[in-house]
Amino acid sequence: MHLRAVNTYMPTRSRLLGLAAASLAASLAAALAFAWRRRLREARRLRAKDHMRLGNALARGGKLERALVHYGSAAELNPQSANAHHNAASICQRLHRFDEAVRHYEAALLIKPAHLESASNLAVALLNDKRPAEAVGACRRALEIEAASGGFNSEAFHHLNVALRLCGRRAAAVDETWRQLGMLDPAFRRPAAVVVDGPAAGSATAAPAPLTVVCVKWGKLYGAEYVNKLARGVLRHLGERLVTRFVCFTDDPTGLIAQVEARPLPERPEWQGWWFKACLFSAEAALRGRILYLDLDTVLSGSLVPLAAYNGGFALLAAADFNAEEGNTDGYNSSVMLWDAGGGSDAPLRQLHDAIAPEVFRCLMRWDHWVEMVVPRATLLQRELPGLCVDYKSACAESGPPAGAAVVCFPRAPKPHEVEADWVREHWC
Repeated sequence: MHLRAVNTYMPTRSRLLGLAAASLAASLAAALAFAWRRRLREARRLRAKDHMRLGNALARGGKLERALVHYGSAAELNPQSANAHHNAASICQRLHRFDEAVRHYEAALLIKPAHLESASNLAVALLNDKRPAEAVGACRRALEIEAASGGFNSEAFHHLNVALRLCGRRAAAVDETWRQLGMLDPAFRRPAAVVVDGPAAGSATAAPAPLTVVCVKWGKLYGAEYVNKLARGVLRHLGERLVTRFVCFTDDPTGLIAQVEARPLPERPEWQGWWFKACLFSAEAALRGRILYLDLDTVLSGSLVPLAAYNGGFALLAAADFNAEEGNTDGYNSSVMLWDAGGGSDAPLRQLHDAIAPEVFRCLMRWDHWVEMVVPRATLLQRELPGLCVDYKSACAESGPPAGAAVVCFPRAPKPHEVEADWVREHWC
């Protein structure tokens, strides 16, 4: 019996060399492809940087649409560029394309979840896009990002207060702010809520009593003509018998007419803008009797006697009737305030001034929010004196304010000097 030989394959040397060469060629091709892709990515990144530089230059020059094109190209060339999306979002904000801004900020945060500026600005974009419930979440995210590094994001907390109020959650905003103040400064002591006489204890039909009318002028936003026109309007619509004095608390009395009593604002470097309204409630203000406060951007078009006839407790405007409040239905607007300082600064209302600590400015952007915290149940003038005080944008036609209105407030744009209507020129003089 013969055994058949097994034919075992043994590669020849040339075969081995061929396989090695093929493997080497494949490796070399892969290395070349990798290097080519790397160079391509680097070239794309460099082109993306060029687009970013062009976009920044165009944005600084006010060419927003062209800047946006370049930021879009940068994001396309470098999909991992959070800054390209952030800058594009900023341009969209300036162009009032808020929904588009939101999408860019969200894209930036997907790439870089701890991008603090995008997180903070996302909340602003959502507020501008009338999406306050989503803005609440964006604010909290920005607060968490900064807290992770041991900081506190004041801007995000400011916007959280606004967003919660726009959601009808003023009580939640107030409670969170008191807690945060205690966390920022364990020595901070929450003042007791100021309880003032409500409308039941007052009357809108009492005999008119003389008023001290006050205003605040700080910085360069309003010139002396705003004070002078307001003072003349008060004298026209109240009469000298019902005006004890007209007082302007100001850092610059230049140009004020003789009927205006100028008093200095206190030197408070950390205070700005309408936070100086708090000074009206200080012992240093030395106000006496019934006090009527009016914002400078106010046009008086009718009798103010109903305000002199109201003898109840601290009263101011409800935010609900004001276009500028953008949907806040449960808050205050302090364009007009009315209170009784008695024989001196009213002791309970002194808290509006005395309880302000530096941490308050870190938590609150608006004086009105502070008033809501300290005086939670103030009298609302629109309920006590319906139709007397109105918002220009939401209530006034080109022909003038509605019948019965006497106090027209201009809390944002336009201001009285920017309105060409005949009725404004007639009454604001």
